[in-house]
This record gives sequence, C-alpha cells and structure tokens, in this order.
Amino acid sequence: DVCKQFFERIKEGSTWLQPEGRNGPIPRKTAWMVRKGCECKYRYGGIEVEPAEYPPWMIELMTSLMPLCGLQQTTHWPDSCNMNLYEDGGMSVGWHSDDEKIFQGKFRDIAIISLSLGVTRKFELRSNWPGEREKRVHQVLLGDGDLMTMEGMTQKHFQHRVPKEDNITGPRINLTWRWVGKHTPQCPACRARGSVNGPPPELTPVPSGRTPPPPAQPMESPVTSFKQDPQQTPILPSLGLEARMATGMECFASVTTGKESLAPVAEGEVKDSESAKGFMGQLMNTTVRIHISDGRIITGQLWCFDQLRNAILLNCHETRVSAGPDQHRPLGPLVMVPGKHILKFEASRSASEAAAAAAAA
Repeated sequence: DVCKQFFERIKEGSTWLQPEGRNGPIPRKTAWMVRKGCECKYRYGGIEVEPAEYPPWMIELMTSLMPLCGLQQTTHWPDSCNMNLYEDGGMSVGWHSDDEKIFQGKFRDIAIISLSLGVTRKFELRSNWPGEREKRVHQVLLGDGDLMTMEGMTQKHFQHRVPKEDNITGPRINLTWRWVGKHTPQCPACRARGSVNGPPPELTPVPSGRTPPPPAQPMESPVTSFKQDPQQTPILPSLGLEARMATGMECFASVTTGKESLAPVAEGEVKDSESAKGFMGQLMNTTVRIHISDGRIITGQLWCFDQLRNAILLNCHETRVSAGPDQHRPLGPLVMVPGKHILKFEASRSASEAAAAAAAA
C-alpha cells in the first residue's frame, strides 16, 4: 500500500519535535521542511522551529502528488512543508489560521495543499465573522491519502483545527505544503539576486484516473474548486433561497448580457442595487455564464453569493477562448468565483427575461 509505505518513511525519516508552548509542550509533534536554498524558520504562537531541507522521499512524494493539483513544473511546487504527527486521538491542534508573516495569507490569495496519512481524523473550519443564518463550524473527515486545499483568503476569514477524539488510538501524519511569500531577511533566498516571492500558480485538480494535463500558464484570478464526498458534512451550509439572497449582491448593480441566444438586460430594467439584487435573486438555481478578468468563462448553476461577494456555482466547467477551438474542462461540483474578478454575468433568454420581470414587479 503506497500510503502506508510513505507513512512509515515519513515517520522514520523525519526529526519530530514537540516544542514548549505557553502552556507546556504542544499536543502534537512537528517538523518543518523547506526547499534547498531557503533557511526560513517557522514561527507561530511563540514557537520557533528550525528548517530541514527536503529529503529524497519528499521529492518523490511531491512528484506523485503535485501533478494532481495541476503543478507540473518543479519550479511551481511549494517551497515549504509543515508536518504534524498525531500519535493518537489525544493529540490535537486548536483553533488557528496559517497566517504567519512568511506566507502573507492575511494580505493576498494563497494556497495550502494538505495530505493526510494514517487514521481518519476530524477537520473543522469556522468563519471569523459568520452571517446571521450561517452555520458557524463545518466539519469534514480526512482519511488515509486524502488531499485537501485551502485557497484564496481562507486564512484571513476562517480558522481551522483538528480536535481531540478519545476514541482514536492510531497515529496520523498531516503534511501541509505552502509557498513562502516573504522570506526572512536572514534567508539566502531573500538575498538571492532577482528572487521574486509571488503567489503560487492556479491549482487545477485532476480527476482520478485521468492523465494530468500539460502545464498551463499561471492565471491572475484563481477559481477555487472543492471536491466534496456526498457522505461528508457539506463545506457550505445548506442555505434557503431567502438567506442566499441576503448575502450581499449590492456590487452587481450593473448586470449585462447579450451574446447570441443570451438575452440582453436593458439599462432601465436594472436601475439600482436593490433592483440588481432582486434580479440576481431570480437567477438563483439557474445556469449562468460568468466572464472573469483573465478571459475565462465559468458556466454552472448559480447557488449563492458569500459575504465577500464571491459567486458560488454548482457543477461547473470552464471555457478558455482562443484563436483556435475553445478549450473546455470540468471544474468540479462546487466552485467559488472571486467577485473582484467578475466582469459580466450571462443567462439564458428565458431566465433573463423572467428575472428582469420579477425584479421590476
């Protein structure tokens, strides 16, 4: 079993530490690894962990996993990895965000790739500023070999934890790969001539059983795609239509359509933010196309908007318009499109006319 083999290699091939925190030893063991040339220490909660260079087994593991996230070129791979060893259910990590200064997660979009090995443990996510009807804590079970990503501004707006579980007796190892966004002044990577710390390239999950696609050019606006087991607790709460309409669509005061069979919306039909809010509310649960700033078109069922004005779509696919044939690919069952990158919504003629009429009523 590949996962079991890597579990043993990682457990035996790492120097595990259990640093002293404010209240004694932290309730887990940890290790911090970096790409060759980086000497950044990992500092959090008053704890400082010395770096270790990626060993051969890490390169081997990343060679297998990174293409599954759309990262074909080694230069696009994460340059650091924080690892935690939970020897049993009594070990845990409390509520926190991975918002350390070197990752810049409070200031710009970042991505964290997480791999779980060993026994299944609960992973919980909670909003820092939940809405009135929003479920505060969301939970997912992460088992042996499960990959999960946290993308965008998750570290600014959410906290996460692995809680204690008295009924768990086996060990779990969790690896979280990150990109260092701001090396420390003492790090050679910071002083290297021409070094630039930029955000990671877009993550594009590859469905199981398919050959990874050729490397794509990094895009400016990431579209976050979630893969959710239908047996697990949903990542997003099951909001009713009324609640979804109240999550902040004021930014769409100007809604335009008008391509081929897509119905245009006359300027007089969407006069202000309230009209736009009513119009967009009527488009809930219908198929829409969203044009974003990097030229892509995202098509899916409009599910809701979050409080940051990001659009959440179901059952999506992406179109890249080019001089040759347009390129299409599926994105997954649940996708977030950042509101700041949305240029235009398009809907079918019948849906657009019905929404405009309802909004004007």
